[in-house]
Amino acid sequence: MNEVISALDVINKNFKRSLRGYDPVEVDDFLDLVAESLHYYAEKSGEQERKINQLEKQLEDYRNLRDSLQEALLMAQQSADEKVEAAKREAEAIVAEARAKAERILEEASQSLREYKIEIERLKKLKVSFIAEFKSTLNKYAQMIEAEIQDEESLST
Repeated sequence: MNEVISALDVINKNFKRSLRGYDPVEVDDFLDLVAESLHYYAEKSGEQERKINQLEKQLEDYRNLRDSLQEALLMAQQSADEKVEAAKREAEAIVAEARAKAERILEEASQSLREYKIEIERLKKLKVSFIAEFKSTLNKYAQMIEAEIQDEESLST
């Protein structure tokens, strides 16, 4: 299916009226429900995309922080050579803690990013499934209407 139906498409859809057709109010109510569902999933997908973008930016910030920390580590190592052994041990403890914290933050951000991407894929699959199911339902109704028309034609002849 190449064409994606939007909530607005469903809201603006008009069906031809025919003798003994479906109840227009019932069809309109169902289309409203479908439109609301489509709108909800579109908003949810947009929210997930925004969250992913935000997390990717945070991840880049954390990478920059890691790079900055690595540069600071190099400078700390150069100055530590000139300091007494006690200052060297203290500096190494601080660097190790900063590195562990940066890695922990990066891992948490990466995990969140993976989870959001999985959720987006799940929502996309759910959307495709919904659209296919809706299309199938519409096809069934079209077949029922066609059968009704043929029955009417055969009765009139």
